[in-house]
Amino acid sequence: MGDKDLWISLQNLTLGSDRSPLKLSFEAQKKREADHRLSLVVKGLHPSQNPAGIKLMMPKIWKLEGRINSRINEDGYVQFFFKEEHQMLTVLDNGPWTYKDWLVVIDKWTRRNYPDYLRIIRFWVKILNIPDDSKEKRSIEEIGGVLGHVKEVFIQQPTADKAGEVWVRVPINISEKLIFARFFNFEDFREPVLIRYIYDKLRKFCTACGITHLAESCPSQTQEAEFLPLPAPPSDLNQGRHLEPEVHTPAEAADDTMGETVGSNIQMETSENPLPAGSQGDLMDFLHHPEIQVGINQTFAIREVGSTSVLMQERGIKRKIDAALVDDGISTLRRRTQGPIQITAEGEVATPKPPQPE
Repeated sequence: MGDKDLWISLQNLTLGSDRSPLKLSFEAQKKREADHRLSLVVKGLHPSQNPAGIKLMMPKIWKLEGRINSRINEDGYVQFFFKEEHQMLTVLDNGPWTYKDWLVVIDKWTRRNYPDYLRIIRFWVKILNIPDDSKEKRSIEEIGGVLGHVKEVFIQQPTADKAGEVWVRVPINISEKLIFARFFNFEDFREPVLIRYIYDKLRKFCTACGITHLAESCPSQTQEAEFLPLPAPPSDLNQGRHLEPEVHTPAEAADDTMGETVGSNIQMETSENPLPAGSQGDLMDFLHHPEIQVGINQTFAIREVGSTSVLMQERGIKRKIDAALVDDGISTLRRRTQGPIQITAEGEVATPKPPQPE
């Protein structure tokens, strides 16, 4: 160890730590609060979400590029500073947000002393299969309360061309298991109803525990996740559109400054293992192997009635049979008595030809 390293290491002494703590002045605290009041802290939930990428991409995803400042803190979290409060509130209202197809946790810097700081993601959850006579605020709050404390309830009344919808906004702890279905007894002496929960903008998650990893890398999974034989919801509910739903809150209807509320759709690769350049052709070769493709073509070949477009295999069979008939010396009279022999390829049904037009 050189002299320089020696003197640097000696500075790790604890001299002075036994004295009473000093307090930051009121003016300094007030200045810090003012500088950080309009700031959000973002934490990634997956190792692939590096802080530098979050710092670069989130302003683009929010469509606020060039209008906000950011920095990477020593704890690895990324802090964004807004000039206008409505911009910060719009980001919070239009969440949750994703980067690289994984969710990110966003919280106000002013909530740093709360026990659930950077532990909560606020989801809009669509609730299916609620009986019509129970679609009222009290019942919906109890049904949605299975997920957590219901902050908001939104009931969209049915119209002539669209079924009604029920949404609740619920804070979900990132370390807790997700719930997708529960049975509810709405009346005594009747069968319980299976209620389903559809999480808006939910991306990759573990089917066994939560939203911080996939099931294949779950540290606590001991067995395969059980999937309930859930009945498919009615087609008119447009369940498949939950990834990009229509506006369903007054706040979203009033402020459309966030064009990409779904998350990271900015011409970027969102998968964990992106395909290298030129690999898409290999993937297509795998999906459509030449031998498999030939079998598919033969299986789905359409025989045009009254035309010459028949399979070559059928023509070969006819030629072989004709040659065999000649070798056996079958008379022309016998062939006329039996009538023309209709030979079809295996698996096809012989279809009579329609009369030819004169």
